[in-house]
Amino acid sequence: MGLIPCLVIWRLWRRRCATRLEGKLESISDVWLSIKHWVQILSNSLTEVRHWNYSDDCVMRNMEVQILLRKQKKIQVLRWLKPAPGRLKLNLDGSSLGNPGPAGGGGVLRDSSGNFIFGFSKFFGSCSNNEAELRAVVEGIFICKHLGHDGIDIECDYDIVVSWIRSRICNLWYLWDFWDQLIDLLKGFDFSIHHFYRECNKVADALTRYGASGRNNVFSSSSQLPGVIKGFLHLDKLDLLVVEAQVSVSCHNNEGCKEYKCKQGRTPHCIERQCSCNVQTILDIDALEECYSELDCKCPLPTCNKCIDHVCLCICGGPGGD
Repeated sequence: MGLIPCLVIWRLWRRRCATRLEGKLESISDVWLSIKHWVQILSNSLTEVRHWNYSDDCVMRNMEVQILLRKQKKIQVLRWLKPAPGRLKLNLDGSSLGNPGPAGGGGVLRDSSGNFIFGFSKFFGSCSNNEAELRAVVEGIFICKHLGHDGIDIECDYDIVVSWIRSRICNLWYLWDFWDQLIDLLKGFDFSIHHFYRECNKVADALTRYGASGRNNVFSSSSQLPGVIKGFLHLDKLDLLVVEAQVSVSCHNNEGCKEYKCKQGRTPHCIERQCSCNVQTILDIDALEECYSELDCKCPLPTCNKCIDHVCLCICGGPGGD
């Protein structure tokens, strides 16, 4: 939209020059058609439009110019899933604040009912993201073997490390010392490893940040965890931490979402100029604090206050998710 005034001025200047230097007088209608033609050419060169509002739409409609809006993307509902009966699940994460910079790792082991077995946070000093992620895996598996746990399903949100372990090849020579430790730990160890989205790896992510701040801990009970981390743990166990991918259908009001399809007969709405289905659960993660009753919680909507296992949760919304 910001190019249109420049295009208009350029076209009027060109008409003026043609009149004064060449004696050619173009009609206003010809100039207007030329401006619309060039605006259409510019719009066709755009692969998508990310920021669009009602006034922009009115301008383009008046100019009879079509804009390619973003295509609808598949909605993906993400949540932490409990392991199969008889298996344990180890969620791991590592992070470097600055890459390189102060780094840490963290992880949590849970059973098929979502019950907490142990968690850890570890400070790695100053290193890169690659090193922090790999060392977090080494640390998590070392603790599992030390405590006698086997049959572990590992989830890590860093797909590079996942690919290294699956292929048994690490191509970064400066990590080979840690890699050799990991290979020794994996000998005779019953495990599987999968990539997991960071959005649903909240417990391990919070423990990682705890470790990056210089704290080395092995938690044997969930009661030892900081309040926010304990809150994420409860959300996972109760299947309440649900992440729904952003729907990418542009709109200006609810009328523009009539053609958008939601599952289970739910009604789509236009939220921040994007069509979206109602989300099953609305959570304000920043509200996770210790509580003894709903009166201790401070959600934006008081009717959403919930105190579950002495942790404040903001839970609103209707049943069912897409």
